[in-house]
Amino acid sequence: ATHSRMGKWNMGKIYVGIDHSLSGTGIAILGDKGGLICLETVSGESTGSSVRHRVWRFRGLSDSVSEVVQRYIGNGVTIQVCCFEGYSFGSNKAHHSAIIESGYEVRSRLVSLVAGSIFEVAPTTLKKFACGKGNADKSAVVSAMTKKHGVEFGNDNEADAYALALVAFSIGEAVDPGNEAARQALAVVV
Repeated sequence: ATHSRMGKWNMGKIYVGIDHSLSGTGIAILGDKGGLICLETVSGESTGSSVRHRVWRFRGLSDSVSEVVQRYIGNGVTIQVCCFEGYSFGSNKAHHSAIIESGYEVRSRLVSLVAGSIFEVAPTTLKKFACGKGNADKSAVVSAMTKKHGVEFGNDNEADAYALALVAFSIGEAVDPGNEAARQALAVVV
């Protein structure tokens, strides 16, 4: 399943945010001026619970993420900074191994595509960057990102991916994110 919004751009570098999730991975790509050029959600199809089915699902998700990102690189365009959201295990202990396995597939695939730096942003740090509170819930992040940036998100994974892309842009272009909580969050990442 794919949900996509794309804009036009003209640059030599892009900034990528990936919010990996088993239910839907959010991808946001910003251009060299910070404008949103891609906001998309991809998911891996679940066809069973065996080890083989899990591996195929995770590889499919990894392929989908890679395909989206590859649309925007090449011909002199490179990924300057890529930020992944760090693992959040919450209360669903049964899915911990699946989250790690799937996250590894996505990360290992993207590492070869990123020319610049790669950062992992802890969920609490991302929330602090996005809305000023490290313990905010998902709806607060979506609301804050929509209000501050005027972007309508299809789901919370897209809002997180957009916030991650903004972290990447702020790092790559040495841009002040505009408030003390976000500056503190950036200081933790770099």
